[in-house]
Amino acid sequence: MQASIVIPVYNERHRLPDNLVATIECLHELGGGNEIIIVEDGSTETVEDYLKSLHPVPGVEIRYLAHSPNRGKGYAVKQGILAAEGEIIGYIDADGSTPINEMEKLIRAVSDGADIAFGSRAIPSNRRLWKKLSTAT
Repeated sequence: MQASIVIPVYNERHRLPDNLVATIECLHELGGGNEIIIVEDGSTETVEDYLKSLHPVPGVEIRYLAHSPNRGKGYAVKQGILAAEGEIIGYIDADGSTPINEMEKLIRAVSDGADIAFGSRAIPSNRRLWKKLSTAT
């Protein structure tokens, strides 16, 4: 399944590179057709030049959206989701507070039939809290 990962950024130039490299590597391992959508939310320190300096990685497209003025994280995430083209859409923070390698578990849950999957740092890792949501027929 093709995945789109949305990363909202607001003055995250110093925090984004490590997490973005890890995200690129993760999506590259998943196979072709994946994308990362960076949504700049009215930052005073843009990441656009940094993104242009990255070397292309086969199977991973990096898209850049920007708007001004700052409208908040929710707006930035929404814009990224609306622009996403993947079959599976996820979002992560620019600071890497949640390891991108956990995304594989969420993608697997959706591939196995879940309508939605989410991760939480507040739930102990030994608890598995997903079930298939029923849909009315």
